[in-house]
Amino acid sequence: MSQLQNINVGNIANDGSGDDLREAFIKVNNNLLYLENATLEPLVEGNNLGGTGEGIYASKDPNTLNFKELIGGNNVSLSSNNTSITIDSEGGISNILIMVDNGHVMLDDSGDSVPQLDILGGSLITTNPVMPNQIFIDLDDRGILAHDQEPALSSSLQANGNGIQNAGIVSANLFQGPVRGTVYDVDIRDINEYFSNNWDFGAIIPGQITSFIEYLTITNDLDLGSIAEVPEFVEFDIDLGELFNV
Repeated sequence: MSQLQNINVGNIANDGSGDDLREAFIKVNNNLLYLENATLEPLVEGNNLGGTGEGIYASKDPNTLNFKELIGGNNVSLSSNNTSITIDSEGGISNILIMVDNGHVMLDDSGDSVPQLDILGGSLITTNPVMPNQIFIDLDDRGILAHDQEPALSSSLQANGNGIQNAGIVSANLFQGPVRGTVYDVDIRDINEYFSNNWDFGAIIPGQITSFIEYLTITNDLDLGSIAEVPEFVEFDIDLGELFNV
């Protein structure tokens, strides 16, 4: 027999449609036998739900379900009543002080909401959550020098063959390598020949030339031009003398 049998009692008393006494007691005996045997079968079984954590169901005896005890750990206490179990944390962290460059931020649990710290990006900086426990802080280095009011180098600048455009005043202690371009709109290559060879001013005769003016006078043709006619009331002659020959 796989289940309990129902005793037919008829529609009304003594209407003859129900089970007779013998049939009825046969069903009673079968039901009692079924119940006696059923106590030996696992009619009830415990199960821990969820895929993570610790389960509280332990095992089952023939008529008893066994559960694990809940025990409080460090700074944790348990209390219970007829309907619930309360877990309290003692001595936990009530607030967190986070220091920054220009002040601090206090996270506390005094309010009704969960303490929250927002990590926001500033100028040229963005923040992106990648995983539940990771935050990426990205720096956009395009135009970063434009935001520096006093940019300065701590080592030599390697331009990798790139030019510097729209420069204002360039001040340097030394220029190395070929310098190309014009100086006051003059191409230095046009007068380079005057600086690439030795200058020869010729021989200066000792004893006859005593100043640079005499040198210019001797080595160049001089034309003093004509002397204007002297008025009648001026009575003197002008004698310029002779220029000596070298």
